[in-house]
Amino acid sequence: MTITWPFTGLLDFLGAEKITWDIEQFKEHDMQGSGHDINVKLAPSKWKASIVCRELYNETARRVAAIMRKADGRAFLIHDPSNPYPAADPGGAIITGGSFMVQVGSLGGDGASLSLKGLPPEYKLTVGDRGQIIFASGVGNYYFEFSEDKIASNAGVTTLGDVWPPIPIGININATVILAKPCCKMKIDKTGFAPGQSSGNMTFGTTVTMMESIND
Repeated sequence: MTITWPFTGLLDFLGAEKITWDIEQFKEHDMQGSGHDINVKLAPSKWKASIVCRELYNETARRVAAIMRKADGRAFLIHDPSNPYPAADPGGAIITGGSFMVQVGSLGGDGASLSLKGLPPEYKLTVGDRGQIIFASGVGNYYFEFSEDKIASNAGVTTLGDVWPPIPIGININATVILAKPCCKMKIDKTGFAPGQSSGNMTFGTTVTMMESIND
């Protein structure tokens, strides 16, 4: 098979059975003599995905292991199968059913809010819905979730709404926003890949841990 990076077909290729989406926080905690808890943020939080594969035929497991080794710092684009479309449009029929070009309408001065334009009229976005913005000539990838409910106007425009994580530098007004199967750009984490154990003609316990990679 031919692999194009960043690789978009990882979940199907792995035969993913279970996926846990979480956040990796880079913080340092310290307790002063006065009893005050000091909490220092060392770096921006990142998305993390832990993937457990179903039972694989040994031949397939060898192919999976070979691709994982070949990755060697290369990126994957992964969507959350449990959250592929906005909750109010569960099959994506509305957002994908017309020639809608969703874009950033405005950016909040706090670096953590934005508005959208180009949505279907009165389209509803709810807390926990996800989105993706590709920027920096395709190098950057911002994967985010909405932190408050929003309903578009008849013209398909929302007011400013909170999103998480904070919006990276390089995203501008009119940037395209993907709401149908938005993808997070990830690389294999340092705890990375466990090839599993074979028994007979099957391999069990194959796991992959991925960490977000925004700008490379």
